[in-house]
Amino acid sequence: MPLDYSTTEKVELGQGPLTTPTKIQQPFEQLRPPSDTIQEQLKTAERMRKYMEDKNYEDAILLFSKEQQQNILEIKKNEEMFAFWCMVWTFDEAKYERYVANIKAGRAHFIFEDDEWKINEK
Repeated sequence: MPLDYSTTEKVELGQGPLTTPTKIQQPFEQLRPPSDTIQEQLKTAERMRKYMEDKNYEDAILLFSKEQQQNILEIKKNEEMFAFWCMVWTFDEAKYERYVANIKAGRAHFIFEDDEWKINEK
């Protein structure tokens, strides 16, 4: 588990105070994203599913982070690569349920950008 450096304690050593990090133990449940975050990410996933089903690729691409949008636009230049990308991101029921499970477990890659949750993977 990574150290949390947000809380410190002061230690007096010779010349003056020295701030040292302290490790904070958190229960496993607190490591998961808050439920409102998960709900918003699930909404993004549902919008993605709908856009891809409707072949509304331009709107689907906008659900990705700016960095990933640039990557996808590069992929889009190659028709074969873009067809593969579309196949990967078009969810059948089983694939969608796996993606939802990953979101609920906090394993999906999202970033909060422009006041909404964006997918942060190719």
